[in-house]
Amino acid sequence: MTARSKLTIMNSYKLISIALIGLIQACNVSTPSSVTTQSSAAPITKTATVPQSNQPTSEAQTAKRPNLPAFCNRSEYKLFFEKFVLGKDEQGNDLRAIYTADRIEVRDYDNPAQVLEVLRRQDDEFSIDLIDTRWVQLVPSSVDDSPYTRLKVDIEQTSADTFRVNYIKAQYKYTGDITGTESEEIIQTYGNPSAYIFQHQNGCWTLTQKLQSTRNVTSASPTNPDTLGLNQTALTRYFSR
Repeated sequence: MTARSKLTIMNSYKLISIALIGLIQACNVSTPSSVTTQSSAAPITKTATVPQSNQPTSEAQTAKRPNLPAFCNRSEYKLFFEKFVLGKDEQGNDLRAIYTADRIEVRDYDNPAQVLEVLRRQDDEFSIDLIDTRWVQLVPSSVDDSPYTRLKVDIEQTSADTFRVNYIKAQYKYTGDITGTESEEIIQTYGNPSAYIFQHQNGCWTLTQKLQSTRNVTSASPTNPDTLGLNQTALTRYFSR
């Protein structure tokens, strides 16, 4: 074998070695590239499932908030009113102050569209109390010897975001001797009817209006106990606006 032939064979071996090294390096570089591509793509799928922050909050979600009591639900308006009348919760918080609007509109009972005056929260005197499950005003009765005045109270939800409390002075008669139960019935209602309006605002019920009658009715003048003197046409017209 000549010297030229030996040199040609050696050069061929070198070229083969260089080619193999190039292939190995190419494989090492391409593998991390594919891994990197997969890992960077994974978060896109996860973030796509995150709910939008501006989605409306449902009533169920509102009820679960720790700072809103269960009686703030729209369906619990009667329970809310009972808590409101009692005045304080189990922690001693003043519920009337918390759930009364800064300004209370005083409107005409028979014509609710007419505003008589506007009261500040601190100037309002809430007129209903609860004693032994009985609705009362803490003033002596003018029709019997009771130390407080009994009331007839009707609570009705007039819309999804509004409920109304109608009340009027009443005289009751105990009928337990006849029925054998702790029962009583209304003899008469008297005086002017009044009402409170609560609206659902900021997640809970809030006292926003008072309705007062401007009729000239003497304090002992009897009223039909079933009607409370309601002007239903005026009420329907006002709340349907």
